[in-house]
Amino acid sequence: MPNIVRTHIADIFNGLDRAYVYIWLSKSAGAVYVGQTAGRTGSFGRGHAHFRPLGQLRRRMDNKLGVDPEDYDDFLLTSYLLPLSQEFIGPESSYREAVEYLVQTNLQQLRGGVKPGFRIISWVRANDRTSDLGVQLLAQNIVADFLMSY
Repeated sequence: MPNIVRTHIADIFNGLDRAYVYIWLSKSAGAVYVGQTAGRTGSFGRGHAHFRPLGQLRRRMDNKLGVDPEDYDDFLLTSYLLPLSQEFIGPESSYREAVEYLVQTNLQQLRGGVKPGFRIISWVRANDRTSDLGVQLLAQNIVADFLMSY
């Protein structure tokens, strides 16, 4: 019997007037990658770019872990739809980047309390929007959901 993989992508492929924070996870690699997008092809399309030969996730795995994504068969993409307001879905990315930053830094602080452990292999930077209460609440909800399903 062949291995069957069924993937439902309709909810994460549509990037028209939508924005996402997403988390790639491989427990066997011990790797977590946090990102954000408001691109037309959603988090699924952004994921395709990450795994291309010069893709960011691929390069971060090589630089941080010394491995290739193909060495692991358990990659999971979890996508979080951000509010449908212009701050998040517009071309200016500071609100999305603030949520991404807070998710990553919160996961960095909490990662020692989960089994199996993981390393954060993505890179983000802070901006002035990280002090926005709504952005902080979004990030907290994303982290709580991620850890609950981890």
